[in-house]
Amino acid sequence: MDKSFDKLRRTVLHAVDEQRSAPKVTPRGSQYVFAQYVRVQLTKLSMSEATFAQSIHLPLEQVHTMLDGLLPDQALTDDLIARIAHSVRCEANLLRIMLKRSYTPAADSTSVDDVSGSV
Repeated sequence: MDKSFDKLRRTVLHAVDEQRSAPKVTPRGSQYVFAQYVRVQLTKLSMSEATFAQSIHLPLEQVHTMLDGLLPDQALTDDLIARIAHSVRCEANLLRIMLKRSYTPAADSTSVDDVSGSV
């Protein structure tokens, strides 16, 4: 019995050491702001995360990762940003600015996606 307990103890301590030495994953500032903004918009729209995931054509797990601010930059494509903006009813350029991406000014001030009058 002592040997099996000792073996379990060593296994647990080894796993703890591995976790402690693993790099900590924290959201970057720009993605954190972006994620919080999207969360606020979802709340304002009374939209569930599952409904949001369907509307932007992403698996729910990836939406959770995005809302935690941990989605890799390469996964946040311009097309995805546009789908998110449409879903949460904001301008895609606003999300691009939050993510510190380049943006393009609207061709005219009466753009279909312009919601500045409602903000």
